[in-house]
Amino acid sequence: NFTTPTLNLETGSQLNSTTGEIGIQSNGAGNALTVNLTNASISANTNILFNPTSAGAVDVNGDATSSLSANAAAGNINYNALGNDVDVEIGSINGANTGSSAEADFDVLNGNLTVGPYSATGDLDLNQQAPFGATNSNIALQDTINVGGDLNATTGTAQQLTIQNNGGNPANITIAGAATLNTP
Repeated sequence: NFTTPTLNLETGSQLNSTTGEIGIQSNGAGNALTVNLTNASISANTNILFNPTSAGAVDVNGDATSSLSANAAAGNINYNALGNDVDVEIGSINGANTGSSAEADFDVLNGNLTVGPYSATGDLDLNQQAPFGATNSNIALQDTINVGGDLNATTGTAQQLTIQNNGGNPANITIAGAATLNTP
């Protein structure tokens, strides 16, 4: 586990765990956490946990070649931002994005974007920006998702938005505001 308000992984860097979780906790003002990835990756044998012990805003920035991977997509990437925002812009995320926040914005350039269980007291924005013809570039909503504001989901051209079970748990999605689903 790591404690820092800002984690920078530069070109070619890899933060890997072969036997357990990776936890990154901020010790900065309000527990705000910033993770910057430039052609870099974070990969855990089980789960990746952002602010696992004390909630705070989570901001993950990466380029098209950067990635988060939890148990080869079978694990979770958890954001503990209760009352704060989550903002993720990265090349790819392999695993389910889970947690709680005020507003949340997930922008993924390559690969699938899976969300749930997740609770946002504000808006939940999901953008899968794969180029035309890309495979495995869909948005999947699973398990329990509660959105206190609007749910906005946009997939890449010719991609899919699915609502699915998670290990036998049926999808249960509650949206207080409007739902805008774009699958061009």
